[in-house]
Amino acid sequence: MMLDLADYRRRIHGLYAAVRDESQPIEDRWRQWMATRDDLFAHHPQTPLSPEQVTAFDGLSYYQYDPAYRFLVELEPIQDSEIIAIPLQDDGEFQMCRVGRLHFDLAGQAAELTLYWVLGYGGGVFLPFRDTSAEEGNTYPGTRYLLDTIKGADLASKTANWCSISTLPTIPPVPIIIAGIARWRPRITG
Repeated sequence: MMLDLADYRRRIHGLYAAVRDESQPIEDRWRQWMATRDDLFAHHPQTPLSPEQVTAFDGLSYYQYDPAYRFLVELEPIQDSEIIAIPLQDDGEFQMCRVGRLHFDLAGQAAELTLYWVLGYGGGVFLPFRDTSAEEGNTYPGTRYLLDTIKGADLASKTANWCSISTLPTIPPVPIIIAGIARWRPRITG
């Protein structure tokens, strides 16, 4: 089980390294990202899906790649941030602190995201977001993220705009971000 988890993490780190390789066309990297994620969900022992969900699984629902969701933003540093502690179901507390704010324009509306530093062994940068698509039931109901360097989920390049899922329900929503994974729903066949 532990070695399966180590393998899953190694594959995710490798996937994110591959999609940052700007020598390949962005659309090819996007397809590789989707195919690899789908394969891990369908076949890896550490899949987050239940056995029943794996049986019905025929791929995650993704938004189409859209270069309009690429942003070059400046970081506004935050000094002396308080520690935020989030209780986890089985693992104690997840602690982090705010280290900066990112300001950008999204579909004609001003938007802001907060960048966090994860405290604890290894640390890491975490950039979660919650958008209005979650409220409408079109994406994961918690939050998604653009960066989670602990997991190797680092798509901070000039050409990447997709994201994954997380749970941090206290983040205020930004306007809809039509990128990344939409909420998985099992497809019923036969």
